[in-house]
Amino acid sequence: MQSWRSILGPTYKTGILREFTRSVAPRPQTTFCNFKADILARFVPGFVRADFVDAVMESPWD
Repeated sequence: MQSWRSILGPTYKTGILREFTRSVAPRPQTTFCNFKADILARFVPGFVRADFVDAVMESPWD
């Protein structure tokens, strides 16, 4: 049985994170409440996560 490294190569982890960053950085609003915010927080300087509790508390809902 082959290992994941022999199938995907030694740079798979960094490659997939780079591609997620490249594809999501232009539309950071799509990161709300999902793992993509973790990626941008690590790799995009100045990225600030939206906070679900703040969104609820600051909403105009009565």
